Amino acid sequence: MANTTIALRSSGTAAATPSLGVLANGELSINYADGIIYYKTASNTLGSIRTTQPAGLTTEIQFNDAGSFGSNSGLTFNKTTGVFTAPIVASSNNGTGTNFKVGDDAWIGDINLADTLRISGQQNSANAYIAFGTTNANTLGRAGSGPLTYTGDFKATGLVSGNELTSTQSSGSEGGQVNLAIPASGTSLVGSVTIDVYGNQLRFFQGDSAKGAYIDLTAAAAGVGTNLMAGAASVTSVAGATGAVSNNQILAGLLTVDGAGSGLDADLLDGLNSSSFANAAFANTDYTTISATAAVYGNSNTIPVVTLTANGRVSSIVNTAIQTGSTTQSGIVSLTDSIISTSTTTAATANSAKRAYESAVADALALSIALG
Repeated sequence: MANTTIALRSSGTAAATPSLGVLANGELSINYADGIIYYKTASNTLGSIRTTQPAGLTTEIQFNDAGSFGSNSGLTFNKTTGVFTAPIVASSNNGTGTNFKVGDDAWIGDINLADTLRISGQQNSANAYIAFGTTNANTLGRAGSGPLTYTGDFKATGLVSGNELTSTQSSGSEGGQVNLAIPASGTSLVGSVTIDVYGNQLRFFQGDSAKGAYIDLTAAAAGVGTNLMAGAASVTSVAGATGAVSNNQILAGLLTVDGAGSGLDADLLDGLNSSSFANAAFANTDYTTISATAAVYGNSNTIPVVTLTANGRVSSIVNTAIQTGSTTQSGIVSLTDSIISTSTTTAATANSAKRAYESAVADALALSIALG
């Protein structure tokens, strides 16, 4: 029996399609350049069956690209690892907070608040937590309408602000604690500065506990208005008065023991007893005899003469001329270089003595020559 060849309507021209007028229902036409089989549908339209190979590389997801298979190197699925990869995944489920379901524990979504993302639980939509790192122990989140909590250590490099800052630490006698960094320079403090509650005390000290102080809150009166830094607050009993002792009560208590020999510093002035000072009732009018005016006293020709009263007060200050020296009295004299003066009120200089000596030597020499 001879082989029978069934030939279909065909075309080797890319993108060529058969005319509906030449196709009967049930008849096929093939474009072997495009790999597409065409047929006439019951509604008298042109249908097609494509035999084109998938686009792109292995693991790239296929999609309809203008009637053909399309792919993108950033849109992949690895069947071995189950990992889906895409540059951007957009959800059209807007405003419900359930755009993406993560496992069986959490929803992540948009809630129609600008720049806001919601994380909510699947078991309890009022709760939401985020775990950091490889341990489930350190979580940040909130339960219901409660406060935002974090179970690990929290460190902020910027400003932390709010209505209140609460430390819930409590163990034995130790209560809440706040640690403050010391200045980078200009300080002798070590480590940090700590403010904490210990027993009844509000303490503040540097990190190594070498320096610090505390306030005993039980010493305060009722209410928060007590100034524990006030001096009177540290005295608990004076002259029968107890509790918060006033300044007047302290003074009254001191007066009961004040007096000679009490040992109070009030008996002394700069360490001296009152007997070392003149009594204000002592009548001393010597100051009325002081006669001195503001001036410079004493120069090359005068000397100041000071007159004192019997008790050592200055009575007067005057300039007195220095007397002239002569052969009969001491005083100041003028110097002269003359070797022939006969004055009795001037004095010879070294120069005049030298000249007199040289003159005498010259005269002696001349006399010696004359005598041969």
